[in-house]
Amino acid sequence: DMPAEDALAAIVRRSLEHMLANDPAALAGDAEGVHQMRVALRRLRATLGLFKTLIPDAQRAQATAEMKWLADALGAARNWDIFAVLAAPVQQALPEDGDLAALLRAVEEKRRAAYAAMREVMTSARYTDMVLRLMEWVEMRGWRQQQVSETSVLLLSPVGDLADGLVEKRYRKARKLAKRFAALDAAGRHELRIALKKLRYGADSFEPMYPAKAAARMAKRVSGLQGDLGLLNDVTTAQELMGDLPAATEAGEDLRRGATIMQGWLARMVAENERRLSREVARFLEAKPFWKRSKKRRGDVEPIAAGE
Repeated sequence: DMPAEDALAAIVRRSLEHMLANDPAALAGDAEGVHQMRVALRRLRATLGLFKTLIPDAQRAQATAEMKWLADALGAARNWDIFAVLAAPVQQALPEDGDLAALLRAVEEKRRAAYAAMREVMTSARYTDMVLRLMEWVEMRGWRQQQVSETSVLLLSPVGDLADGLVEKRYRKARKLAKRFAALDAAGRHELRIALKKLRYGADSFEPMYPAKAAARMAKRVSGLQGDLGLLNDVTTAQELMGDLPAATEAGEDLRRGATIMQGWLARMVAENERRLSREVARFLEAKPFWKRSKKRRGDVEPIAAGE
């Protein structure tokens, strides 16, 4: 029964708290702190998308642009962190390989440079201003600064009357892509991964309104498929990052063989992941959505047929 604008404020406030709680760790060079800040930013951007019909376009565009600016800085550091994670088992398997060691030293140099650039962004006045503006926007209900319309009045409507449709919209997009999974190219799989993220964040935001077990079952299937698609994205990113590395270090060591070893390892990971993906897609398509409730009794679950 909470007004939709109160739900919006609560979700944005919690995401901001999540981001700021990890700010010190990210500045200290902690990889998990950077990761959690990026997760919080993605949730913030997904929330603005979820409620976009209720938020003035100019406000949403400005906030999204600022969040993207921060996300890009965090993303560069995170990408090199991911490379290091993917390379760790290769290093363990070949601890004496000099070319691989040279590659990883070059990766660490890039990682340090990305962290330095990230710290400049996070200690800037622009970052502080972005956070303060978002806090003010939430606490002052800045979205009320718009003309009264059929959509704006929904800000005062019970969020329970809107949640089903908002989550359903994201579910239908993800399901449409998943049903064509066998024909999807790399760009299509990336689009599916993003659609799943938006579905997961939307469902998480409204989860307290629905039966816990049903929500948990769907979340498990979405996160499983999202995770495997995320690994493919990580591998693609690592392959692209290797193109940014020099062919040799200043000491003269050739990095080409180290890169070749890494490429071979990544190819094996992709092959193993590919076998799991089809199963994860099938599990997602078989999952029963939990968000359609009876109009007579809020809280009751009205299952959706598999083909709906």
